Amino acid sequence: MNPHPFTNEEEKIFWIENVISDYQDGTASPNEVKKLRALLLADPEARRIYYESNQLTLLLEEARIPTPQASRKPRVIFRWVTGIAAALAIGLWLSPSHDDAPTAQAKEDPWLATLSSSHEAKWDSPEDILGRFKQGEIELLSGIAELKFKNGAQIIIEGPCALKIVNAKKVELEHGKLWGHCPPSAHGFEVLAPRGNRIVDLGTEFGVGVTPSGEVEVHVFDGEVEVFPNDQKRQALYAGSAIKICPGEKPFPLDANAESFTDTYELQSDLYHQHHFSLLQRDDLLLYYDFSAPLETPSVLRDSGPSQLNGKVIGALPVKGRMADKDALLFEQESDAVAIDLKSLTLGNEFSIAMWIKPTDFARSHMALFNSNGFRPGAIHLQILDDGRLMTAINGFSRFASPKDTVKTNVWQHVAVSWNIEEKNARLFVNGELLETRKSDFRTKIPVKAANFGKCQIGSWSKPTYGHKRSFEGRIDEVILFSGQLSEVEMSLLFETSRP
Repeated sequence: MNPHPFTNEEEKIFWIENVISDYQDGTASPNEVKKLRALLLADPEARRIYYESNQLTLLLEEARIPTPQASRKPRVIFRWVTGIAAALAIGLWLSPSHDDAPTAQAKEDPWLATLSSSHEAKWDSPEDILGRFKQGEIELLSGIAELKFKNGAQIIIEGPCALKIVNAKKVELEHGKLWGHCPPSAHGFEVLAPRGNRIVDLGTEFGVGVTPSGEVEVHVFDGEVEVFPNDQKRQALYAGSAIKICPGEKPFPLDANAESFTDTYELQSDLYHQHHFSLLQRDDLLLYYDFSAPLETPSVLRDSGPSQLNGKVIGALPVKGRMADKDALLFEQESDAVAIDLKSLTLGNEFSIAMWIKPTDFARSHMALFNSNGFRPGAIHLQILDDGRLMTAINGFSRFASPKDTVKTNVWQHVAVSWNIEEKNARLFVNGELLETRKSDFRTKIPVKAANFGKCQIGSWSKPTYGHKRSFEGRIDEVILFSGQLSEVEMSLLFETSRP
C-alpha cells in the first residue's frame, strides 16, 4: 500500500522536493520525514523522482532519519549526496543501521543565518537557494533577499551584491546594498566594507551601500551606529544622518535616505502583491476577500475573486493586517461579523477554505470563522472551540476536530480546511501543516451529497442558540474559498507564499 496517495506524478514530485528542502533548512516535521521514508521504501517511482530531484537539492550533510527510541527494528539512513555530480552518480542510498551502532559525535551547527524571505532572488551559487548560510561568501545576482541571524539580526541585501559572512555577528560587504535591523540581542553587529571601513551597530536600523569603485555610504534610520572610516577614528552617527566615504578623500556628511534601501516593510509589500497576483490567476479560485488597504467603504468587504460576491461588514473595524501594506478586520463584540450570500455558488462535493487569524481570547465556546447560517443539511461550519481545537462540520454529514491547543492566541496563524464529501473526509491545516483529526458522523435521514453554503457569516453566526456564543474575538485577514480539495503540498505552498 502506498503510504502517501497522490493524484498525479506532478503532485508527488512537488511533495518530495518540498520535504527534502524543508529537511535541509530544519523546518520539516518528524511526520513528514517518516512519510518520505515510508514512501521511498514502498514506491520505486518515488525513488526515481528522488534520484532526479536530488541534483536540485544539493543537500550538504549526511543526516539520519529519526525513529522512536523504543523500537528495536533496523533503522534507515539517508545519505544526502553532496553536489550535482555525486547525486547523478549515486542517487538515493538506503543502508541499514542498528541501535548498537556507534553514535556519531555531535557537531556544532555550522549554520549562522537563514533565508527568511526573498523576492525574485537569483543567486550565483545554487547552494544559496537552500536558505541556510554558514561562514563564507554569498553573491546575489539580482532581486532581494532577507537573512536572519541566530542572534536576531536581520539584513536585507539587494542584487547585485557580494557579501561574506564572517561569523554570527559580522559580515563583509564587498559591493551592493544592505539594510539592517539589530535588536538588543545583536548589539555590536558589524559590517565591514572595503579599504578598512567598519560599521558597528548599537541596536538600530541602518543601511550600507558599497559601489564597485569602493565608495561607501552609511545611513542611520533609527538609533546609533559607530563608523570607523578607513580604519581611523570612530565617528558616531544618529538617526537621520549619513556619511559618504570615498577612496582618498575626507568623509563628508549626508542626510539619511530611507528610500534608497529596501526595508522589511517594502519587501513584505512586494511579496504580498506577488502572492495576490498569483492567486488571481488560479482556475479554482471562487472567493478572495483580500482586506485591501484601505477598505474603500467601511461597510463593504470586497471580493477580488471571479464571483464578485462582496461581504457586508457589521461592526468589525479595520486594523493593521498580518504584514505591511495590509488591513485586517477586528472582531470584538458578539455582533461583529461579515455577512456574505453564497446562494449563487455551485460547489459540488469538494472545496477548501483558507484564512489568516489572530485570536485574542478563547472565552467564547464556539468561535465562528466561516459559518453557514442555521443548521440546514449541507451547511458548513469552520470554528475554534474554547480549548484551542480547530473544528469543521457539514450538517447532516460529519464533524472533524483537531487536538486541544492547536490554535494559539495573539499570534497570526494560517488555518484551512479541505473537504471532499464523496470520499467522506475533511483535512484541517494550521500554518500549512496537516493536523491529526477526530471524526464523528451525524445521524440524519437526509443524505448530503454537496455543500450548501447559502447565507454565511465570517467571524460570527446568525443564530447563537443552545447557550453557545459563536462569535470570534480577534483579527481576521485574507479569506479564500477554492472550488477543489487542496493537497498537502498546495496548502503548504499557500502558507509559505502568504506568511508575514
